[in-house]
Amino acid sequence: MDNILYRKNENGITITGIENRCQEINIPEKIQGLDVTEIESYAFYIENELDENESIKRIYIPDTVTKIGEYAFCGCKYLEFIHLPSNLISISNHMFSGCESLEDISIPKGVLHTEAYAFHNCRNLKKVIIPEGCKSVDSYAFYNCRNLFEVSLPKSIESIGTGLFLNCIRLKYLSFGRYFKIADIIAPLTQELHITIQYDDGQIAKVLVPDFQYEYIEHTPARIFQQVNYGTGHIFHQCIGNSGIDFRQYDSCFYLTKREDEDIMVLLLAMYRLEYPYRLTEDKKQVYLSYIKENVEFATRYYISKNDLDSIKFLASLNVFDENNIDRIVDLCVKSNSTEITSFVMDYRHRNFDKPKKKTFDL
Repeated sequence: MDNILYRKNENGITITGIENRCQEINIPEKIQGLDVTEIESYAFYIENELDENESIKRIYIPDTVTKIGEYAFCGCKYLEFIHLPSNLISISNHMFSGCESLEDISIPKGVLHTEAYAFHNCRNLKKVIIPEGCKSVDSYAFYNCRNLFEVSLPKSIESIGTGLFLNCIRLKYLSFGRYFKIADIIAPLTQELHITIQYDDGQIAKVLVPDFQYEYIEHTPARIFQQVNYGTGHIFHQCIGNSGIDFRQYDSCFYLTKREDEDIMVLLLAMYRLEYPYRLTEDKKQVYLSYIKENVEFATRYYISKNDLDSIKFLASLNVFDENNIDRIVDLCVKSNSTEITSFVMDYRHRNFDKPKKKTFDL
């Protein structure tokens, strides 16, 4: 505590900084008998963190703190862990900007706002769950989080800023507590996306949006530039608006992804629509089901490689294992050394395809 700088405020103690950089900071609940309630803006900010051995790596903040000012940890590029207080109201502007070593963070349930550039340039941040109750996520909150892989946004969100995931080139899994401005959110993302949506009626939709690339080609002498797209993703993007997904149009594009995209991507797209058949018409259901039947051994090999018993069970529920392929399916499972999957498939064969032996009686 000797290293911590502070001052009194109306409600208790405000932390204003530290005298010298150190690897671990433990902020006490009380100083001079008063609750520590606030961390001032720029409290631990540093413009250029040079020496890793003398840099902040771990910070523990007590639950008495309700406010952390903007830029509070900006530039702490070796920060690996931070415990945020349960009573925190907002993740402030640029609060973690440039915290390049931060891979994981638990946002408290009481946070109502995630402000602009809050996690800007957190290059190793991998997963973020915005808690239920949060009302807004402001512009560029995750800008340049290049290793961000998975994000969950709650039903309570009322406001989303622009450029939320700009330059988040590895973001793949997005989950929404309700349908809200999804088109704007995914607009700058050209990579493969797996999107899960919880609707107000309790139903769930899960869709895959393939990746695509684009370039601008100049038409001379008029010097007009035209965007040329490669891959099917830009077509699937057009099915997703801010007010909803045009599922009829989305399902009608399946022939394109079968023709142009990788087999695993096609498989997952079909499986998502069959498992979460939100607004899936019967004719399109049969199209997806026919694809799974035609590629059932490929599908089985893929889910065996992932040790995904639930998906194997779902395949079985689709009745795509039949007398013509069940022995080959069992062989695939046996060779995989996956005990659970093998046991399930062998039991499925026994229950559905093994003919009962005829009883004989001696006279």
